[in-house]
Amino acid sequence: MNSVYPWLYLDNRNNIWKFWIDDNGELLYNIMYEQGKWTKENIIDKDVLEFTVYIQEGEKVHIVY
Repeated sequence: MNSVYPWLYLDNRNNIWKFWIDDNGELLYNIMYEQGKWTKENIIDKDVLEFTVYIQEGEKVHIVY
């Protein structure tokens, strides 16, 4: 079981972005839009041990892993 907690971000349109690492070491994300439903999980990369997210002014998302 991976000990890295999910990282959540609320953007200026009230969408919730969720980034996390699953038990297989895949870095994933999905988004909950205003309707309250999550999008399909999207794989960013595999064999990831840890990550951090930085939101730059203008809502540019930077992920270091």
